[in-house]
Amino acid sequence: MFKIIYIIHSRHLFASFSITMPALLILMKTKIYSARFIFCQQLDMTIGVKLGFVPYYYFFSFVIDNKDINFATNLFITMYRILLLLLILIPSLPCKAQRQFSVMTYNIENAFDTIHDAGKNDYEFLPDGERKWTRWRLFKKLKSIAKVIAAADEDRPIDLIAICEVENDSVMEYLTHRTQLNKLPYKYIITNSPDERGIDVALLYSQYTFHPVETQSIRHTSPEHPTRDILRVSGTIESNDTLDVYVVHLPSKRGGAAAAKRSRAVTQLLKDNIDSVSVHRQHPNIIVMGDFNAEPKSSQIKLLTKDNFLTDTSAKLTPGTYKYQGEWSVIDHILVHLSTLKMTNTFILSPPFLTLPDKTNGGVKPFRTYLGPIYKGGVSDHLPVVLKTHSLPQKR
Repeated sequence: MFKIIYIIHSRHLFASFSITMPALLILMKTKIYSARFIFCQQLDMTIGVKLGFVPYYYFFSFVIDNKDINFATNLFITMYRILLLLLILIPSLPCKAQRQFSVMTYNIENAFDTIHDAGKNDYEFLPDGERKWTRWRLFKKLKSIAKVIAAADEDRPIDLIAICEVENDSVMEYLTHRTQLNKLPYKYIITNSPDERGIDVALLYSQYTFHPVETQSIRHTSPEHPTRDILRVSGTIESNDTLDVYVVHLPSKRGGAAAAKRSRAVTQLLKDNIDSVSVHRQHPNIIVMGDFNAEPKSSQIKLLTKDNFLTDTSAKLTPGTYKYQGEWSVIDHILVHLSTLKMTNTFILSPPFLTLPDKTNGGVKPFRTYLGPIYKGGVSDHLPVVLKTHSLPQKR
């Protein structure tokens, strides 16, 4: 017995033809003992990038008799030579491919691990704490979050996910390695903020479509009221364009005027950094996303969009991302300035398993993990926002 794996790409006519036809000939001339299709994205991306198509591959594997090995091997060599020729010829043709690129922001509501972090007020989320936070409850939540990420795009995995309200590196390790996300090429970058409860922000990214070059934690210094750092990650995408991504979780509204003042101070710090970075980019592509704890008409969002450099893509989304006392509002935003990318659409992701009927106020409400100290078993009190873009055609 001898096993051969053929790579078949359904989105590129030439590559598909050169690879699929030899495989079909083998099928016609050999006795097949087993066959199966597998969907995968985790491959060497060199060929995919050069040919200018989205890196999705289909594997067709089958086992054939030893007597057919020479026939199969000769066809495979022929196929390989054709593909190499295509790699030489195609880059010289005008590039018309539009590479998709999608991002999502999601506040995953108190994603704590079950171990106390020294110096942090996380006692509430311990197995013997008020909320009886166990490993079973943690992993149930993380599996649901992975399900949300997988549901965000039926065609291809989301490229970047801004995560808010995650406690630490351990939780991100669990999310990326102990859920169904371990089948996808995700890595992450997380802050280490001075927040009193130990809450941080993180960026989950596909290592095949986003390549980090520089990271920065932007900290607002306030000894009396330490808050979450802002995460900036600069990197390159498939089209070789530079993308600057900011993950934001502004201070909450609790505390009235003093809290609002702190939130505006953090927002000003964010804007100053965006202004500083953008002047060094010939074609700036900037995405700012996260939980702003502020509505589209708030002073924080107005500060970021007042010079029309950033556009709030989520300003008109309905019904909202957060429901408080029966009223929906949009407090989770994706703001952009795109030079070599074009926005396709923005939407609130709301599959049925993320909401519950709101028996008090009508309609639905987010299916949250806790209601006060009472465990409900849901995912989050926020709904995620998704932005899809595609690259503009490059002139040669």
